[in-house]
Amino acid sequence: MKKSRRDFLAHRQDVRIRKSKMLVNATHIAKFIKKASEEIPAALVTLERNPTVQNLEMFYGLLSGYIICTTGHRRGVVTNMTVREVLTAESASDGRRIIRVKEHKTKEVFGYALVPLNNHEYMWFYRFVYHRRKYPCGNTELVFANTNGGSFRDALVCFQKAWQKFDLPGKPTFMLIRSSISTLIGSSLGTQEKTQVHRMMCHSDSTAEKFYEADLTLDQAFKCRSDTANALAQKLKSVSHLEVSMTEEEQSESSEDEDKIQTRGNTKEGESLLWKMQVQKMKSHSRRGVGWKRVQKRKNLKHR
Repeated sequence: MKKSRRDFLAHRQDVRIRKSKMLVNATHIAKFIKKASEEIPAALVTLERNPTVQNLEMFYGLLSGYIICTTGHRRGVVTNMTVREVLTAESASDGRRIIRVKEHKTKEVFGYALVPLNNHEYMWFYRFVYHRRKYPCGNTELVFANTNGGSFRDALVCFQKAWQKFDLPGKPTFMLIRSSISTLIGSSLGTQEKTQVHRMMCHSDSTAEKFYEADLTLDQAFKCRSDTANALAQKLKSVSHLEVSMTEEEQSESSEDEDKIQTRGNTKEGESLLWKMQVQKMKSHSRRGVGWKRVQKRKNLKHR
């Protein structure tokens, strides 16, 4: 059991290190979002005029990539979206909509997955759904469907083709896009905002910290080390100041007591005061590691 636990933790660390090296640049994600928003309306017009499988797949690649890059959702949220969910999307007075997708990986934990869209983004979906009967996607309730009406499994391949069409580097997966967005959120937003965005992504904070968010960079690690050193230095400075104050106070009290003893001479009152002064010193020393039992032993021997 212990070995399995260690293996699991080692695997988690390997995942974080690999993803640290593979993260998609935020500039590239932003560039895809911008270009896709310009290309999707044109791809929709092309599909309406020439409803071929090739044109349908290009539209699917652009639209699925756009949704995942803007929300950080898993692929299943897109591919399981239904026509009914699009048509019954919650609306605001300014035209904004929220499509609530029921079927997705973490529905038991987060319930419906939310896909927020502004007015012109929602119209891409609505326009596609309105003409869907003439497209080669079968008789189905799924928005993203293959020619047989089943779930469209090639969304990633189509997205990567669109990515390369925009001259963007690499071939990122949907999961890598999600990981990159989670990392950006973790390093850029405050705790409350980060929690809310992860909630929209159907993504727990604990899972993000364990697997999705990348490991610290070299600069971040050294910044943490510097912060730790500064915190220790401040603590040591405050402790040193406190010890100096206590020592000065004890010396002052000791001088006052010695003056009293010298004034009162070798009397019982003087001997009692001297004993009290020694006890007080030993109490002070006991806070620094000298045992209090030794003081009690000496006191008992004296009174025998």
